[in-house]
Amino acid sequence: MMNRRDALKAATSLIGGVVVSSGAGSLLSGCTQVPGEARDGPFTAARVDMLTEIAEVIIPQTHIPGARAAGVGPVMVKIISECYPEKTRANFIEGLLNFEQAVNERFQRNFVDLDASQREQWIEEWRDRVITKKAGKSDSLFFTIVRDMTILCFTTAEVVCTQLCEYVPVPGRYDGCMTYKQGDKRYIT
Repeated sequence: MMNRRDALKAATSLIGGVVVSSGAGSLLSGCTQVPGEARDGPFTAARVDMLTEIAEVIIPQTHIPGARAAGVGPVMVKIISECYPEKTRANFIEGLLNFEQAVNERFQRNFVDLDASQREQWIEEWRDRVITKKAGKSDSLFFTIVRDMTILCFTTAEVVCTQLCEYVPVPGRYDGCMTYKQGDKRYIT
């Protein structure tokens, strides 16, 4: 006669084997690349550079590092490629292509090749189109995601967390009345 402990071990082994064997194929299929498809899909090196420069317009380098120094562009592409739903990603890519085409039509150059004042002017015009709802859905989504991802990727970048913020490891003593003087580093945990 089998006791309860042996029955549970046997059932767990059986269920675990079924789960592993059924999931192994889908797990390994993720390691293959579709023939003829670029490794990064529509995110070529030039487009990653363009997203980096857009982010640099949003958070420029001053006395603190800017978005370029924080490596925002590649992180943005990684998050969009791996974390966003397919429909949102498709709309973002459509907006990216529209942005790229509109810049080329207006200036006869790529965004990366524009000087700083032209970049700022173009981003302001694009923002105004989104705010006044003159932009299409994919263009609005593109601008909103780039803006939000720039802020997220910048504020969580290593250069920001190490150079601009004071890291206080947890666990530690909680002090709700920390003195803060203008110019001090902000505390993060």
